[in-house]
Amino acid sequence: MTTVNVELDFHSAGQGLFATGELFLVPANKRAVFRWVYDCGSSAGRKDALKGSIDDYANRLDRDGEDVIDLVVISHFDRDHVNGLIDLLDRVRIRTLLLPLLSISTRIAVLLAEGDDADSNLASLLFEPASFLASNSRDGRGVAQIVLIPPSSGSSEGDPAGFDGGGAPSDDGVTYPIDPRSSEIIAANGLESNAEIEMRVAAERGVIRVMNCWEFVPYNDASVPSLEPGLSSQIELTAEKFKSTTDKQVRASLLIELKKIYENTYPTGEMRNRISLFVYGGPTSTWLKVNRFRETIVEQRSYSYSEIRRYTELALACGSDAVIYTGDGYLDTMESIRSLREYFGAHRMDRLCVFQVMHHGSKNNWFPGLADELSPAVSVFSSDPSHHHGHPHAEVLRDFWEFNSLQVDRKRCVKVFLYFEH
Repeated sequence: MTTVNVELDFHSAGQGLFATGELFLVPANKRAVFRWVYDCGSSAGRKDALKGSIDDYANRLDRDGEDVIDLVVISHFDRDHVNGLIDLLDRVRIRTLLLPLLSISTRIAVLLAEGDDADSNLASLLFEPASFLASNSRDGRGVAQIVLIPPSSGSSEGDPAGFDGGGAPSDDGVTYPIDPRSSEIIAANGLESNAEIEMRVAAERGVIRVMNCWEFVPYNDASVPSLEPGLSSQIELTAEKFKSTTDKQVRASLLIELKKIYENTYPTGEMRNRISLFVYGGPTSTWLKVNRFRETIVEQRSYSYSEIRRYTELALACGSDAVIYTGDGYLDTMESIRSLREYFGAHRMDRLCVFQVMHHGSKNNWFPGLADELSPAVSVFSSDPSHHHGHPHAEVLRDFWEFNSLQVDRKRCVKVFLYFEH
């Protein structure tokens, strides 16, 4: 009988998010057999906490003789979720990078909403992700493959996500379900692969399986406003010109033209956070909690990782051993939570232990009573209360208060230990 230990970390990032996880098989292997990162960013002026957390994390990997992260997920392209990616790449190798698949018009909207210019790192990541990441790889580090997650829909005839591709797992025991039409989809969305980094598209309703004991279920909630066909064609044509030219003045002029189109249609700010790649992580259905009741340990530490640590032990019912990451996603209506529940499936939602509260605890992404609908054992708010946004908002915090709400900010981080066995 093999026991699986999972350690979930929510690192200090200020007004941002940097979450990591590690899966251990005991006693077969005392070292992590799979590592993942969900988001890696912080708002301008507060990246010092994030940089310190990235360095601490990478230094620990160095001490273990490791420099590989198996999976990195970027939920969306706001600075406070993505601007630490290059710092992370300076220290580690990444086997797979998961990104939401966005249309050209949506990528333009994101760029305009962030206020970036035509030659920014964000523009490069949005329009030429493989080439951009390859150019930022050094000393043998970099990204081996990019997997794009298409927009997800609700249940299909009542069935939750579950397609695993049907193929054999890779050498590291991981199965990524890939759409056989990947090349066509990538070309249709104005993207292109790079000789150094393979780019593929995940199969619809696909599930990533790790050594047949853990699974990741991505859910791309890209519910952005639709465009009229004529306007969409105009934007895509202008965006193609923007992407194909290297002349800085031409690119700047085209971006101004695109901005006018959007400003005359609707505010771009509404589109920005309506894009978020949720991820469920939990044991496959054949794995069980160790005992009927088991103490799950939650550790809260200061930013320095060396000061007083506070432990909380939670007696949880059998099967409470999964995590849901939300980024800046929206669960602001009963319909939104219904769609998420149908996509993940009740058998997964019932295992929820740790829930990362959307958009740093913003009331705009939430509805009263959401906490009761989810009933997590632990709810994590990653934000900087001193930031001008004032996250988390008081009403959201009150809603999650009885669900062991924990604050992660410039000085505090959280670790959760999970245990289950076959």
